[in-house]
Amino acid sequence: VRELQSRYPALLQPEALAGAFSTLPADVKLVNSQHLQQAAYQSPAKQWLVVAGWPCQDLSTAGLSQGMTGRRALLLHDLVRIIGTLQQLQPAQPPAYLLENVAFQFHYSQR
Repeated sequence: VRELQSRYPALLQPEALAGAFSTLPADVKLVNSQHLQQAAYQSPAKQWLVVAGWPCQDLSTAGLSQGMTGRRALLLHDLVRIIGTLQQLQPAQPPAYLLENVAFQFHYSQR
């Protein structure tokens, strides 16, 4: 995040990072709606930016290729749950998000 901030200072201002890594649990499986409500209450007028990825081993040809049913790939569901909760908490200013993984995730059924 700091690298992005140094490259794009006008788009990612320092105050956007204030408390970015201290308010919520680091493990997305542990983040619940109470955590998000408390964090949203602390900065009600701020738009959220969710930047996340999930392990690629279940989707990659270099891994076990279990697809979206693999244990690691299931973390995507937690990310979607978090983004959905944020959308409900701030409907007038929904979160921006950037999710990344391997390109193979879109072609798993064609294997």
